[in-house]
Amino acid sequence: MKKFLFIALAAVMVVGMSACGNSAGNPEVVSQASMAVTEVEDTLDGLCKYLEGNGIVTGTPVNMQADIIGATAGRKYTFEYDKNLVEVELYEFDLNNLNETAQKYITSVQQTGSFNIVEQDVKAMLSNSGKYMMIYTDRKGNEEGRLAQTQKAERLFKEFKSN
Repeated sequence: MKKFLFIALAAVMVVGMSACGNSAGNPEVVSQASMAVTEVEDTLDGLCKYLEGNGIVTGTPVNMQADIIGATAGRKYTFEYDKNLVEVELYEFDLNNLNETAQKYITSVQQTGSFNIVEQDVKAMLSNSGKYMMIYTDRKGNEEGRLAQTQKAERLFKEFKSN
């Protein structure tokens, strides 16, 4: 019994150390994680866990002042991927109680794929359910590896709880 417990503990430590040692942007490690959408709730926290579990975002998110765009909550991740700074902002909207501000930003993203704030156009996308908005910024994302990661992020985001 002790031998089994020791082997199990050693395996957990190896997995934990390899994940921590490579969290600063190794694309092979980031893209290997996998989490099913059924494992999380349809909340902003659930979306964050889902994207973390699938290697899309990493690190500790910062709470955003979401009410500026009429959202109920927002989180921002800043991390390094493939030696480049990536920022991912995620916002949740209460679709049953949208105020005028929220409707303005959602409509703009639906029509143009962006919205204007502080005289700056911001590229954004909505999840298929329309409940979430994502701003994904990878300034060098046109290279093959980063483009694939961006496309994966967009696909997983759009599909999150779309039923």
